[in-house]
Amino acid sequence: MNFNEYREAVVGKDKKIAAAYREYSDFLNQWNEMGTLSELSKYGGMTPIEKIMFLGLIWLRCATGATVIPQATIGDYRADFLIEFSGRKIVVECDGHDFHEKTKAQAAHDRARDRYMQGLGYRVYRYTGSEIWKDVQKCVQEIANAPK
Repeated sequence: MNFNEYREAVVGKDKKIAAAYREYSDFLNQWNEMGTLSELSKYGGMTPIEKIMFLGLIWLRCATGATVIPQATIGDYRADFLIEFSGRKIVVECDGHDFHEKTKAQAAHDRARDRYMQGLGYRVYRYTGSEIWKDVQKCVQEIANAPK
């Protein structure tokens, strides 16, 4: 189910879900009125693409009741986002060009941490900055449809 289908199917039929949808809509409206990601400084420590992904993940939280934890520590690593819902454990990584796969060593480090997290039972979803900028809702929809 995509965001528009979700909105049409549940808003107004379930008061709790309708309230969550209004929270999400209000948050996006405030963000649009601000006109800049720098205004989202209360989510400090995030890169611009992580902030955009976080906005999209608010929808996932509203739609599924997911727990979304930014900058989560898993072992010796920090995941951009840790998400748990409906028996799923997902790590989301937002890969900006400046910090990921610029060198062979960076690529090897990213693969090692992916294997570590997968060994703990997490699904790891990596998105490039371009994917997030282009269509964050598509990225979040893939996460929402993750198999158990």
